[in-house]
Amino acid sequence: MPAVPTPRESVVPAPRLPSLTALRAPAALLVVGYHLSLRTPWLEGGPLVDTGFVGVALFFVLSGFVLQWSTRPADPATGFWVRRLARIYPAHVLTALIALVVPVTIFSPTALSIAANLTLTQSLFPLYDVVYGLNGVSWSLSCELVFYVVAPFLFAWAHSRSTRSAVLALGGWWAVMAAAGIVLGSASGLTDSLAYPNPVIRSGEFVLGALAALLLRRGWEPPAAVRPLPMTGLVVLVYAVLAVTGLPHTTASVVLAPCCVLLVVALARADARGEIRWTRARPLQWAGEVSFALYLVHELVILNLVPLVPPLASGAGAAGLGWCLAAVCLSFGAAAVLHHLWEKPCQRVILRAWGRWAGASARRVTA
Repeated sequence: MPAVPTPRESVVPAPRLPSLTALRAPAALLVVGYHLSLRTPWLEGGPLVDTGFVGVALFFVLSGFVLQWSTRPADPATGFWVRRLARIYPAHVLTALIALVVPVTIFSPTALSIAANLTLTQSLFPLYDVVYGLNGVSWSLSCELVFYVVAPFLFAWAHSRSTRSAVLALGGWWAVMAAAGIVLGSASGLTDSLAYPNPVIRSGEFVLGALAALLLRRGWEPPAAVRPLPMTGLVVLVYAVLAVTGLPHTTASVVLAPCCVLLVVALARADARGEIRWTRARPLQWAGEVSFALYLVHELVILNLVPLVPPLASGAGAAGLGWCLAAVCLSFGAAAVLHHLWEKPCQRVILRAWGRWAGASARRVTA
C-alpha cells in the first residue's frame, strides 16, 4: 500500500507569531473598557466603549488560530489537555477563590455557581447567576474548555483531510453557527443573552481561526490586500459601524469575527515572513503575555473599587476618566502579580510534573 502523503503543515516547523501575542492586549483592553462602562458611574458609556464586548470574539479566533498553528498531528490529546489546563486553570481557580472573599461580585455566590465555576462548566447552564457567578468573566474560559476537549480530534481530522474537505467542513460549521448566532441574537434580548456565552454558538469563531491557520500552514496565499495595516483599518471600521448600529451582542460578535480572522492572518503572514518587527517590542510582548491575567482580574478590581470612590457629579468628566485610568492601572498591577507570581510558576510546576510522569510511563512501556 502506498504511503499516505504527509500534509505540508505537519513537517514544516511553525514560525513564532509575536504579533498575535501583542494583539491580545488590545483585545483585553476592549473588554476592560466595556466593563468600565457597564459597572461604573465614571464613564459616560458611548457606543465605542459599549461595544468592547466583541473583544472576546477576537480571543476565540486567536485561540483557534494559535492552537491549530502550533499543534502537530502526532501530538497526543492527553498532552494537549494538560498544557491547556496548565495554561488557564491556576489563574482561574485563584481568581475564583478571590471572588469568594471580596466584598462585591456581580451575583452572590451559590453552591451551584461555585461548583460550576470551579469546574469551568458555567457556560453550560442557562442561568445568569451561574454563567456569571463568582468571577463573571470566566464564562469565556468555560467555552474554551469545551473547545479544548474537541480540539485534538478536530485538528487531527483536519490534518488528515484534503484542503477542500477541511474548508467545506470547518467553513460550513462556522456558517451554521454564525447563522444561529444572528437568528438568536436578533430574536429577543433573552435569546441573545443565552446565545452569547453558549460554547456551541461561540465555537464558530474558534473553528474559523483554526481553519485560517490550517490554510496558511498548507501554503495558502491570501489576497494582496490582506496586510496588517489595511486589515487593522477594516476591523476598526467594522467595530465603529457595530458601535453605531448597536447590534445585539451575539450578532455583533458574528459580524466582527471574519474581520478578526483577516487581521490575524495578515499579522501571522507578516510574522512568518519577517516583515513586521515593531510588535516584538518588549512592552507589547509583556502586555500580551499578561493579558490573560488582566482579563481575569479587571472586573473584580472595578467592582470593588467603585464603592471606595467618593460620589462624582453627573457626567464625571476628567474626574471620571481619572478613576477609570486608576482602575486600569490597578488591574494591570494585579495582573502582573497574578501572572508572574502565580500563573507562570504554577504552569511550570504542572508541566514539569507531567513531563516526569509521561517520561516514566514511556520508559515503562518500552522496558
